[in-house]
Amino acid sequence: MSTNIGHRERQRGFTFIELVAVIVLISFLAAIAAPRFFDQIDNAQAASLQGLAGGFSTGVAIGKAKWITDGNSSSGITTASNRVDIDGIVFNVNAFGWVDSVTESANPNLNVTNQSAKDCQEIFEYILQSPPRSTTKVDTVARKKAQYAVSVIDGNNSDRCRYELIVRAEERPERAEFYFDYELLTGRVTITLPEEL
Repeated sequence: MSTNIGHRERQRGFTFIELVAVIVLISFLAAIAAPRFFDQIDNAQAASLQGLAGGFSTGVAIGKAKWITDGNSSSGITTASNRVDIDGIVFNVNAFGWVDSVTESANPNLNVTNQSAKDCQEIFEYILQSPPRSTTKVDTVARKKAQYAVSVIDGNNSDRCRYELIVRAEERPERAEFYFDYELLTGRVTITLPEEL
């Protein structure tokens, strides 16, 4: 067995040009893959919002149906007929039979205006069986701890409850892209998503 001690194999590494070429190739692939990855995240968030809004819409429709089957109508509502019991939770309803809060009051408001964010949050938390964490606060710290931000959009004829899926906690509520609105006059639930989805 002959060993050649004097002959050493020369170790070869990558040259600077080879390293730069690999980095450029990886950057190019990342630039192609990143938008697709973020599109998938946006699609998942949109699907999550749509599913939750569908459950919410079903819940308020059940409340309206229960109110009607109890013999109520929007032409003859009184303070005695402005509540509906859904699975042991008593909801206050407005003059049109749509749920508008949960907190009992000696003199509940039958109007579809003067809704508070807290009223909207109560509907959200009690109409859904396992609601995601929500907040009515707009500060970044509160938004980072919640999945949904709840606010009220004041209107002349009717208020709307807005349920924003918090996608980027640092963003202000005015920049919401993923949300659904609950119209207190008609009970309509409208989903809003970014235009590119």
